Amino acid sequence: MHAPAVVYRLRDRLALTRAELSALFVVATLFAGGLAVQALPAPQAPLDAEVVRYQAALATIPVPATTALAADTASLPVAAEPVRRTARKQLATTARPVPLNTATAAQLETLPRVGPKLAQRILDYRAARGGFSRVEELRQVKGIGAKTLEGLRPLVTLE
Repeated sequence: MHAPAVVYRLRDRLALTRAELSALFVVATLFAGGLAVQALPAPQAPLDAEVVRYQAALATIPVPATTALAADTASLPVAAEPVRRTARKQLATTARPVPLNTATAAQLETLPRVGPKLAQRILDYRAARGGFSRVEELRQVKGIGAKTLEGLRPLVTLE
């Protein structure tokens, strides 16, 4: 049986018009084409020469064994809190201490956990009381608790 005969028989059995039969063939052809495209393997992008050189360079870098360090980690000090400082605040820990009684707001903001609002509260407390006589007085400033005071104690002086 020839293809046109099959088409006419299908049209008669399904009671399709010529336009409906054409649409059915278009949908079937698109469906079959989609299945064929899915079955094909996806092409891989060729590696650029620079990427190949970079990967080769990475392969030559020695990676130290971490198992030797595991035994020594018990003697290491554990930080009380995770270190989350900006570069500016990290400099405050390595530079000389900040003088509480003469520091500006910008100098106070270099301290860890001290932002613009807390620096202003420290300045307001200092102006109202005529200065700090002890570092522990920082606890009287709203927003400075025991934890913050302990973090600030080595970074501030009264001079």
